[in-house]
Amino acid sequence: MDKARHVTVLLNPVANKRKGKADYEKYCAPLFHLAGIKISLVITEAEGQVKDLMEIMDNTDCVVVAGGDGTVHEAITGLLRRKDSSDALRRFPIGILPIGKNNSISYKLNTPIFDPKTDKKAKILAESSMAVIRQTLNNVDVMKIEGERGRPVYSIGFMNIGQLQDVLRKVDQYWYLGQRMKPYLALFFQSFKNLSSQWDENQEISIEYTKPCTGCSKCFQRYESDSSESPVEQTTLKASNKRWWHSFMPLPKRAPPVIDPVAEAKKRMIESMKNTLNDDCDKWETVKLGTKNILLQDTLNNSIELTIHPGDMDRLSFIREGARMFRNESLETGTVIKAKDCRIQTMFGDNSEKPEISRFNLIDEIKQHRPNAIKEIDANDNHVDDLDQTEQNIQEPNDIIDDNIGWISIDNECYEMPSKFEISLLPRRVLIYHHHHHQITNQG
Repeated sequence: MDKARHVTVLLNPVANKRKGKADYEKYCAPLFHLAGIKISLVITEAEGQVKDLMEIMDNTDCVVVAGGDGTVHEAITGLLRRKDSSDALRRFPIGILPIGKNNSISYKLNTPIFDPKTDKKAKILAESSMAVIRQTLNNVDVMKIEGERGRPVYSIGFMNIGQLQDVLRKVDQYWYLGQRMKPYLALFFQSFKNLSSQWDENQEISIEYTKPCTGCSKCFQRYESDSSESPVEQTTLKASNKRWWHSFMPLPKRAPPVIDPVAEAKKRMIESMKNTLNDDCDKWETVKLGTKNILLQDTLNNSIELTIHPGDMDRLSFIREGARMFRNESLETGTVIKAKDCRIQTMFGDNSEKPEISRFNLIDEIKQHRPNAIKEIDANDNHVDDLDQTEQNIQEPNDIIDDNIGWISIDNECYEMPSKFEISLLPRRVLIYHHHHHQITNQG
């Protein structure tokens, strides 16, 4: 893979209370300029535009997403929804500049390099920019999330569902209590309310899952279609153009073949999978239980981690776990299950008295400091009219979110909760520029 010299930057201008654009210009743009990289800066103007741009992206060596978790989520979803996604995944590696309010995805990808709790913004953004400049490239696992109808969405972060998620999306209403205290008091006050109206902890939830697999013959059959490579090398002289006097002329020197380390690593992985047997692969197991909350996270290590908080969790544990979740810290309670794929049947089933929810409805919350908008994602992915991106259009979450409907959070973006959904792990699917112990560095 040639060193990227033309980079397209997709910038969310209202990220982090409109501070994101200034941070990019101060800490990231000068490094790209000094590295001799040509930058095409695209400033988004509407919710969902990053996803739309990724579906038609062309004529660039890589795409850098400047924003928070929600912007990264849109970029990954748009890239994997393309009709030519197999080719686009190789052509358009993704870089991430964490200039948003919620940047848990970038922080998780770059854990060995910087710590957001102790390192300054300048170091975090400089290291993220240098990952693109140095071509520190890695294959990253992706979660594919499908509802009963509509097109799937994709995540390299997390999905959150339940009472803790319902409370955490309301934390910003308590802004006057300060950054440190608002999650605790929001969880405390909300814990006295009837949270069971959206997620009944006494209702039995069915979770089916398969155990993680490091790669076997069954996995090879599942992902075989993604391993097809188009032929690159062609003969210098085609038989149809060869003349008799060409036999007396010296053959032209052929350039040495360019070895793509990413493609070579993928080929080795596929060969290893073909010869590995695992009888337990794709065997489904089922648990049924009452729960207050279910958090699913992409471990980036060939598995999905489910943290299931029990339905009888006491109020103090509810507040402590919610605060840890708000600060992206490790959780201390709950049952942990590692899975490759899972299916979840919520209380919004066919026998429920709740109205049937048959689609994913995307809501862009004020948590990303962008205008709220509701749009339905149907089979044709039709969009509503874009909203004018002004401060006057930003509303409080309760003005737009219907509390009579259940919601799930995917990378800090809210979706209407379907009665059934399935999460599948797509191993090593997306190329991401980030620092990691197992990174593939291309100095070419």
